[in-house]
Amino acid sequence: MPPRSLELVATTERDPCERLRIARELAESVARLHASGRVHGALAPGRVVVTDAGAVVVLPPPPAFESPLRRAGFDAPEVARGGRPTHRSDAFSAAALAWLVLSGRPAFDGDGPLARVQRALFSDPGPLRLAAPSASREVEEAVAAALDRRPRRRPSAARLAEALGAARSVAPPALSRRVTSTSPWLVAAALQALTRVRLADLDLTPARAGLVALALLLATVPFVRTDAALSREIGSLLERGDVPGARRRVDAAARARPDDPVIEKLRGDVACARGAASECLRRYRVALASRPGLRDDPALRLNARRLVQPDEACSTRRSAAHLLGELRDPEALPALERSRRAGGLLAFLCTGDALDRAITATRVAAPR
Repeated sequence: MPPRSLELVATTERDPCERLRIARELAESVARLHASGRVHGALAPGRVVVTDAGAVVVLPPPPAFESPLRRAGFDAPEVARGGRPTHRSDAFSAAALAWLVLSGRPAFDGDGPLARVQRALFSDPGPLRLAAPSASREVEEAVAAALDRRPRRRPSAARLAEALGAARSVAPPALSRRVTSTSPWLVAAALQALTRVRLADLDLTPARAGLVALALLLATVPFVRTDAALSREIGSLLERGDVPGARRRVDAAARARPDDPVIEKLRGDVACARGAASECLRRYRVALASRPGLRDDPALRLNARRLVQPDEACSTRRSAAHLLGELRDPEALPALERSRRAGGLLAFLCTGDALDRAITATRVAAPR
């Protein structure tokens, strides 16, 4: 069998573990190239093949006369603007290729190469787990970090490979966090699975066995507060400026409630409070994709309005505008219009048409 192109692998491979292995070995190949003192500068699906034995091979750069549009959506923003390729731009391209392998589609897709270049310049690709549900949180965060449009914020290709190697290959299925029956025998069965205690050997009546199981279960499982109470607690900590305390509290709740959209939203609140705008918006999108009702959350809306302010980076303002366009929050109109006025004639180069689209969507939804 001849070597398969990375594009073919991305559209035909069905095993998530194999997809992750290919993405990791691709990043490792780029890291080895960098360790030898070289920069590839033209990483794209056509420059990577997978052999019959499964080895990932990065082909040499193409001839200088090849059109850069063939790499549309895979070149780092600074290279697409005409800058010189560097180790950091290679890391961006490796992450874009990893996204393609993991999800089966490009991170920056569009109708034609120019549209793909524009998306890579101005847009965030969104949460990876929406495109690749089998990707774990660790994989999503590693790829998102390498796709940062600011070169100095990107990890190296070696760090990307290390993160992909350490990550779980497939996110575990979310466990139900609601008890749908109060039968003591169901509680006893759950406890038996957790602790390997054989309640039958205790010679208890069914009623007493249920009570014993329930008592032990409550003693061994952390008490999970309601969403409203937890949100109030985190909000109070952030209002007092205790960001580390809020972060610890959210992390503790996440251990009891993994992959819960409310916890993801609260992680976004904490990220905004510590100035990590890109992480904040990314976590908000993941939370909203799982629970659209969170679009009315006051903290989420307030942070989105703050992040569209003129003093924020162009990429942050653009992503926040996209989010506000989806929220259609009437209270965001002044902030959106102020941000558009502040951009002047060069506004499109900074945020594209994201502000105009958000303003239009918000006005349509606003009560008359």
